[in-house]
Amino acid sequence: MKNKKFAILWWATVLILLGLFGLCGMFYIGNRPYLTDPPQNSLNITLNRNIQDEIDTSDLDSLYTLAREIVDEWAPDAYLYRISLTTPCADLSTPTSIRFAFLKTNYLDIYTKQWNAFVDMDLEKNEIQFWVDKEERDPPPPLQKRLDLSSLKIGLPEARDFANQVQNVSNECNKVDMFFHNYVWDISYVDDPTFLVSERYPGVKINALTGEVQWKSGRK
Repeated sequence: MKNKKFAILWWATVLILLGLFGLCGMFYIGNRPYLTDPPQNSLNITLNRNIQDEIDTSDLDSLYTLAREIVDEWAPDAYLYRISLTTPCADLSTPTSIRFAFLKTNYLDIYTKQWNAFVDMDLEKNEIQFWVDKEERDPPPPLQKRLDLSSLKIGLPEARDFANQVQNVSNECNKVDMFFHNYVWDISYVDDPTFLVSERYPGVKINALTGEVQWKSGRK
C-alpha cells in the first residue's frame, strides 16, 4: 500500500512540474512575439537599444552580429543577402543608418516559399526596426544570393576608404548611399538627402571579390 501511495504521489509531482514548465514555456514564447516555428508571415517590431553604447558602429561585423541575433529569434536559418547603409559625405566612418536584408526559404511545396526579413538600424535615434514580409508571388522570384562576409577582398573599410578618395565626383554631396548586393559595393554620392533613387547619382561600383572598379556617371 505504501508503495502504491508513493507511486501516486510521485506521478502527481511529475505532472505538476510538467504543468509549471509548460506555463513557463508559454510565458517565455509570449514575451518573444517573433519566436515561432514556422516563422510568422508578417512582423513589424521596434526595439530601443543603446546601439552606440553596445558596439562599435563603424565595424560592419559588429553591426551584423547584432542584426543576426535579432533575426535568429525569428528564424535561425535565414541568410544575409543585402546590406545598405547611409553616411554623411563629411564623415564616411560611421553610418547614420543601416539595413540588413535576410531571406528564409521553405522547400516543402511546389514552389520554394520565401520570407524577407529586414533589420533597420537608426544609429542616430538608437532605434531598431525588425520587420518581415512573406513573398506572395506565385511562382516566387529567383532566390537571392547568400553573402559570406568572411570571403571579401573589399570589405566595408576598403570600400569606404575608396569612396572617400573619389568623393569629388559630386560637387554638392550631402550623403553617401552604399549598397552591398551580389558581392558588389554600389556607392552613390547624393546631393538631395530626401531623394530615394541613388542610381541617378554619380559614384562607383566595386567588386568585393576581385577589387574591380566601375565608375558611374549618374543620370541627372
